[in-house]
Amino acid sequence: MRSNPGLLRSVAGRAALAVAAAAVGGAVAIAVSGGGVIEAGAFTLKVRRPGPALLAAAVACAAACGLRGWRAIATDAAQAWLAPGRGPLIVSAVAALAAGATGLVWGTWAASGADAYGYVSQAVMWASGRLSLPAPLAAGAPWADALWTVSPFGWRPALEPSAIVPTYAPGLPLMMAAAMRVIGRAAAFWVVPITGTLAVWWTWRLGSVLVRPWAAAGAAVIMAAAPVFLFQVVQPMSDVPVTAWWTGALAFVLRRRPGVAGVCAAAAVMTRPNLAPLTGWLAAAVWMAAPRDTPGAAGRQHRGWRDMAAFLAAAAPGIGVWLLTNVLWYGHPLSSGYGAFSDLFAAGNIGPNARRYVAWLLQAHGPVFILAAASPVVFRWAARRRPSDAPASTRHAWVTATGLAGLVVCAYLPYGRFDEWSYLRFLLPALPVILIAGTAAGETLVRALPAAVAGAAWVIVVAAGTGYQLDVARDGRAFDLRRLESRYALAGAEAARVFPSTAVALAVQQSGSLRHYAGWPTVRWDLLAPDAFDGALAHLRARGLTPVIVVETWEEPQFRAHVSRGSAIGRLDWPPAVEVDAGVKVRFYRPEDRDVGVSGGDVRTRRVSQYARR
Repeated sequence: MRSNPGLLRSVAGRAALAVAAAAVGGAVAIAVSGGGVIEAGAFTLKVRRPGPALLAAAVACAAACGLRGWRAIATDAAQAWLAPGRGPLIVSAVAALAAGATGLVWGTWAASGADAYGYVSQAVMWASGRLSLPAPLAAGAPWADALWTVSPFGWRPALEPSAIVPTYAPGLPLMMAAAMRVIGRAAAFWVVPITGTLAVWWTWRLGSVLVRPWAAAGAAVIMAAAPVFLFQVVQPMSDVPVTAWWTGALAFVLRRRPGVAGVCAAAAVMTRPNLAPLTGWLAAAVWMAAPRDTPGAAGRQHRGWRDMAAFLAAAAPGIGVWLLTNVLWYGHPLSSGYGAFSDLFAAGNIGPNARRYVAWLLQAHGPVFILAAASPVVFRWAARRRPSDAPASTRHAWVTATGLAGLVVCAYLPYGRFDEWSYLRFLLPALPVILIAGTAAGETLVRALPAAVAGAAWVIVVAAGTGYQLDVARDGRAFDLRRLESRYALAGAEAARVFPSTAVALAVQQSGSLRHYAGWPTVRWDLLAPDAFDGALAHLRARGLTPVIVVETWEEPQFRAHVSRGSAIGRLDWPPAVEVDAGVKVRFYRPEDRDVGVSGGDVRTRRVSQYARR
């Protein structure tokens, strides 16, 4: 059987292009992970930089050109750009799956700090069928605000005595609890990566309504690589889920699926209630959109009211759950666990927050954010140059999308001031619209190039935007959080191993995680009056408990400044009984060791290091 040289060259050329694509993907993976070491017997290869992979991609591209010829490749490229078929959908699906995989692989898997512990511990409460948790340690306590002091991060006093309730909204914990009941306790940490996949996929679905397919796919890729998205998709917090739900609600509103949109809005309200007014905006958008495809004035009004009723009926259960939990936990449907409205929002925050958010968006997204800001000018220029180059979407769709994004931003401008770039997470629900506008502007400019090279130019633009964001994410330690947050589980395990079952922690940062991982009751030392500290220790001992002071190294100056005003214990002038080192050191001090330590006696410290276990 004779071979066909032309066919073989064509197949080899396509294979070379596939190798080039794989090499580019490998370069991105190296950029994200920082590289590693590949060992195969006596062969060892260290991969630290993406440069060699990019060089291999260039060589494979050159080989493809040599095998198939520039003309054939240019024809294929032009066809793929002008008639993309399922290409953008496949790219978006891969980006969505990559986002979820990132959350699982680099996830903290830890009930840590305030937010993560607050959500995970509330999920445990829901899974057990409770609406509050008992706080027996507060009963008979001789110090003021006893119930507040025994409430760990993420919790606050309940309406009934000697009980505590969650601070945070129930949406994410209810999803975690459902996963835990079906699969197991670890499934609580799957919810955020899964909703991260949904957030990227629904960014594509939303973009495919607003802009052309390749621009929508570019937005999905850029969304999956957004620094604050990557920072949050690895943590069990509500920012990524609420982004997914509002993006889905907006996409389904524009796709005339009011019932599904309402379900997404219900989940969003339960997850982040302060954005509940967005429900009204989308309901109005549903009503406004209906007349466009229904003949007759009466029919149009009927269709509009029917669709809006379907949307609101689907959203109502979520709003009802939120209001009911507020009544049960805080005594009023519009109360929240965060405190009074006046304590959270102030007009004086608007200017500083506006400057911070713009600076952070520029820092995190660079040219993509600049293109988003310039998108109206770019679209107008394209429409004048060649009407077919303007994004194919209705004015109503863009008004609905940008209006929702604007409302998200406005909701957080008067909110408290924060100095960390990661608080850009508040604006995550607006980010898909911003990125769609930015990629649409970029794709519109690229379309001015010949079709044969426009596709390659677009790949370069998206790759550059993705690489820029990944560098920002790495510098922001998004891929290092698992190591840093591991101290909570490690400290809890050591606490349960070393100390008696009667131990009670006087802690702040570790106040929740020690309850979760060691089963210890906790007392917030920062909420104890300095002159009540010694009395609190005596009271706990009288109840047969063993007090242990637990502080992270950065907390020690705060502990000394607060407690030493009323107690010599506040000096922390003796060695800790246990020191756990996992990027941040956690120290356990026995108060009864102080006399021995101050007098020069031998107080031995058990040191446990995450690094020694590798």
